[in-house]
Amino acid sequence: MGGIMERVRLSASAVSAGPDADELIVAFKVCDRMSDVAVSVAESPTAVVLTVEASWEPVREASGGWIPHFCHASAIARLAAPLGTRRVHAAAPGVC
Repeated sequence: MGGIMERVRLSASAVSAGPDADELIVAFKVCDRMSDVAVSVAESPTAVVLTVEASWEPVREASGGWIPHFCHASAIARLAAPLGTRRVHAAAPGVC
């Protein structure tokens, strides 16, 4: 790497052990041009919003010949309070 980096939001999903859970397992895909992956959680009384961000060095040439190599990754996201009946969803993917 060595080019201009962009911060991107990745698509993600999560699972929990049920209403008493105080953490979520967050799954997402990363590629070899990504670094500095961060998982964050925003909690409200009715929802939990997950955000997975990474630094990304985009391919600047249309004919670069580069093929991305994706792999699955996961992280534990701790909750401030048990999940209860709150809805869990991920922030929309895109450039930050």
